[in-house]
Amino acid sequence: MEPAVLLSFGTSNLEWEDWLSRLRLLSKDHGVGMVVDVRSIPHSKRHPWFDGPTLRQSLNRSGFDYWYLGQSLGGRPRSRSLYHSEGHASFERIRATDVFQSALTKLIDATKKIPSVMICGEEDPLECHRGLMISPALVQKGATVLHIRRGNRVETTAEFEDRMMRSAGIEPTQGNLFDFPGESTNLQAAYEWFNRRMAFRFDPDFVLEP
Repeated sequence: MEPAVLLSFGTSNLEWEDWLSRLRLLSKDHGVGMVVDVRSIPHSKRHPWFDGPTLRQSLNRSGFDYWYLGQSLGGRPRSRSLYHSEGHASFERIRATDVFQSALTKLIDATKKIPSVMICGEEDPLECHRGLMISPALVQKGATVLHIRRGNRVETTAEFEDRMMRSAGIEPTQGNLFDFPGESTNLQAAYEWFNRRMAFRFDPDFVLEP
């Protein structure tokens, strides 16, 4: 059986018609029929066309399905236990939860039926939990992840991880094999480096106990 292929695409600061045009190209080139929203808070004050309810209606009118999974796959957990002592959300702890793993399995199964693209706010997956937290978990489960960049350029997971390691100042060719998405302990270090710098930080007004 062919592996599930998930596309990753940021809303960025695009106007609605520009973003929809790019989505239609993804539909033409990759067969995309469903948009999976992985934002913890599907709201944009500056770009109201990306608000969850509005986005759902607009996508449905344009022939796309919309599925909100931010409550399970979002990068802003409500539980204090999912935050590192340094204050940032721990992607490793979030990935280990039953809620995350269950949603991930459902996403992979759904994508095999309807080619899908997961969306969040940032254009660059290096600045977003969809690239740093969700994508490696998908790869662990045998899925293929392709990041859609400006101009609908495709960045493969290998290209993404190579860029991530170089951005973290880590040599991609070094390290030993280990049981983590990718090839080396250096890659794990790069994921952790970006986790510390890009993850949502503890906010007592947002986080619930325990």
